[in-house]
Amino acid sequence: MSFNINNPTHISELNTELTTDPQTLAYTPSDGDDAADAGIINLPRVSIQRDNFVRAFDISEAVDPADWPTVNSDQFKRDLWRDVLLSAGSQGLINANANNIKAKVLVVFAAASATRANLLALQTRDGSRAEMLWGDGSFVTVAAIAIALRGA
Repeated sequence: MSFNINNPTHISELNTELTTDPQTLAYTPSDGDDAADAGIINLPRVSIQRDNFVRAFDISEAVDPADWPTVNSDQFKRDLWRDVLLSAGSQGLINANANNIKAKVLVVFAAASATRANLLALQTRDGSRAEMLWGDGSFVTVAAIAIALRGA
């Protein structure tokens, strides 16, 4: 689900979000500055963590070259790593925070390896309040703010 300006439920939820400000984000619905409110609801925040979908290339680039000899010398580890990269499928994206992916990485790379630290950093990303309310990739436009507040 993603925010849809044509969905009356989403517009109603947006109105409630802006007028009650349940997370105390400092919306200003009464001053008419809809752009400021759009900026607030769409701002990625450290306090809102989302699963990170990354390209297989980015996962591969996170591998420290010092870790390759260990992986290459073990067929089981090579197969697991191949499975991680192939999990991108036709979309080319991997949920770096998926339990199955994390479990394979734990087997393939040593605990103290730079690769593990690099892959851990890819697991989540900062998300916006809009994404928290309506799902990954949600973005609220200035026009949606105006409709939610004034039906304009």
